[in-house]
Amino acid sequence: MCVNAVACSSSEPPAEEPGFVMPSLVGQYWTDAYPELVNEGWSGTLEKLPSSAAGPENSNRIIMQDPPAGTRIDSETVITLRFGA
Repeated sequence: MCVNAVACSSSEPPAEEPGFVMPSLVGQYWTDAYPELVNEGWSGTLEKLPSSAAGPENSNRIIMQDPPAGTRIDSETVITLRFGA
């Protein structure tokens, strides 16, 4: 049952928000994460925080990201990452 006639008569799908959904980068190397972001359309700035001790299995891997995975961002969003030492 249609309550709002204007919304019900529209045959066009709702407009998609600009940008893309931030993927989970945690556990990846930058050399793998960067192409993934570029393929999504990202051309923003990377802010790299000081590395943090995270065990040998996480050496040089991304251990923290902001914005978090699942957040809708635009192509110019600053992405902040921390890498394991």
